[in-house]
Amino acid sequence: MTTNNFDLTGNPFVDTGLTVIAELAKVDSIQELTKAHLEHVYKDGKQLASWNARLKSFTMVFGTNGPLTQSQYRPKDKRKTISERNIALYCEILGRFLQEIGATSGAPCESCGSPTNIDFNAICRESLKKCGENVAENKWIGRDWFPLSGSFGNDAQIFPAASRPLNICPKCLFAVHYLPLGLMLIQGRLACFQSTSQLLAQDIITTIMEENLSSLKAVSDKVEIIGKKEGSAVVIRRLLTLFDRLRNFRRMEFLPEHATLTVWLFSNSGTGADCRIVEIPNYALQFLWEAVQEGYRNEIERLLSSEGKDPIFQMLTCIRERRDYSNLYPFKKHEGASAQFYAFYQTRICQKTIGALSVAHKIASSLVDGLKAPDLKNLRKSEAFRDRTNHNKVRRLMARLIENGEMSLSDYDSLFPTTRRHPIQVNRGGWQLFRFYVHHTNPEDNPERENLKGGDESVKTMHPQITQASALYFSDYVDRRGIERFKRDILDRFDRGEIGLLWLRDLFVRLAQKYEGFTLGDWDEFVHDEDGRPVAYELLFQMRLALANLYRQYLKNKETNQ
Repeated sequence: MTTNNFDLTGNPFVDTGLTVIAELAKVDSIQELTKAHLEHVYKDGKQLASWNARLKSFTMVFGTNGPLTQSQYRPKDKRKTISERNIALYCEILGRFLQEIGATSGAPCESCGSPTNIDFNAICRESLKKCGENVAENKWIGRDWFPLSGSFGNDAQIFPAASRPLNICPKCLFAVHYLPLGLMLIQGRLACFQSTSQLLAQDIITTIMEENLSSLKAVSDKVEIIGKKEGSAVVIRRLLTLFDRLRNFRRMEFLPEHATLTVWLFSNSGTGADCRIVEIPNYALQFLWEAVQEGYRNEIERLLSSEGKDPIFQMLTCIRERRDYSNLYPFKKHEGASAQFYAFYQTRICQKTIGALSVAHKIASSLVDGLKAPDLKNLRKSEAFRDRTNHNKVRRLMARLIENGEMSLSDYDSLFPTTRRHPIQVNRGGWQLFRFYVHHTNPEDNPERENLKGGDESVKTMHPQITQASALYFSDYVDRRGIERFKRDILDRFDRGEIGLLWLRDLFVRLAQKYEGFTLGDWDEFVHDEDGRPVAYELLFQMRLALANLYRQYLKNKETNQ
């Protein structure tokens, strides 16, 4: 900072306060602020004192030991929250901070790094004396003057001031008193925002400030903090509102690829003063930005309105962690998401491919087709796809679809990507797709109809030795016994559940006699867990699919060559 101009400090509390001042001064950014702007906004300080006296967020930031809320200066009339003595002393001290802004020498400020030679104790003592108050003791910067700061006394918190007074410049001490106007609550903690996109952070803070000012104008009593009892849903709602506004007013035609949002959740009261930082990455912001563009804002609002209180299962957490969101699914009277938004969420956040969603829709439609009402009701229960009987139905259906050329190995791989190879294990999220699509089997609900960007269709997670072993076994078996016997002896027996671990062991033994790469170690890697116990259920099924695919390819080639 020079004498006349300001810049971002990197401190979220100071930068939020400066952003509020910049908006009140009607300048486009903090960088355009001058000391003259601060003086114009502050005037005599009484407006700021009136706002802060009524904002409940003020005492959460500064406690009740500061001059504006100090009980020593409170009026005798209990109905009044502050007295003229409170206001006079508060404005005098802040006015002195404002006068001191612009120092070019001194020790670095421990908030922003600017040089400062402020004498905080002298300012407080002289202000007390000027206002006719007793000067009983020396004054030091603590949490009643700067959030989460330690003191020279006994309540050291975040900053290292337990053995000496904290050194904070007048600019920071002044700016943080505009902080309450730019704060909201998230999960019971005060929240302020930083972003790698200054425009994004500035607009978020501005919308919060405008809402607080509107509430201050509407009522004469205390003003509640924005976001109380709303959980993390308030962040999504605010971002949706902001993105809608940015899009409509063309302030931002697209969200920058580098843009991320950092939310500082903090408490500065009592003995539990602490701070937690939550980062909202670019892909989460892009999801919400595109959701507004695609017209999903109202649907997201509807889903948020029925969220539970556990933050682990709330939409913001699920988006940040790229997890499935339970509220997307029908449950009792909750209808869940539309098929269009479900596909939008799965492709953008869970990185499912369009092929996987389309195949899941096809399988779910086949399962539902022809079912009577009681059976359909059971299939649509939330726990239906935890049932091994339904698992087996779906697996038989997938094998037949691959055998008939209506599904590929890549489709299965995208539905159930392999997550572990010793032994073979897959991500079970595909069952959730079936759970959703048994409620949405109409042709218009097929995600292939949507213009969606999905996960990478070329990604292959299936163990390559599965396809290798299947190809070698298939070729050997067909050469010896023919394609009809292969269908009858292998695929049909798989369908009846007659092939298991013994068949797999014999397959390995036969391949080991003719080919390299089928050793005892390979067998152990495929089949056994860390305790040496056989776990071959998934391996057998993937072998079955690979063999069904080879059978289909063989018949297709034969037909082509005839």
